[in-house]
Amino acid sequence: MKKTLPVVMLCMLPLSAVIFLFYCLETYNSIVHNDSGFFVCLYSVFMFIVSLIIWLKNKSYNKCLTFVFAVSTAVLCAVFYFGNKIPFCVECEH
Repeated sequence: MKKTLPVVMLCMLPLSAVIFLFYCLETYNSIVHNDSGFFVCLYSVFMFIVSLIIWLKNKSYNKCLTFVFAVSTAVLCAVFYFGNKIPFCVECEH
């Protein structure tokens, strides 16, 4: 259990960031001045820090953890990129 929990956590953290990104994109038009892009970027940076801590603490237990961490980092970078593309104002984006 101790060896599989970090792998599961490293898989779930980017998945939660992707879900939050999709939620922010779905509810984007409901608020005129929307900070959802900022919150998506902040959430993805926070999830990267948490996943980095998990990887640093457990990289000696499991060798495939480095590959899972690399994929997790790539997904979090993509979420950060798309979160950066969300405009602040719904009416001003035209």
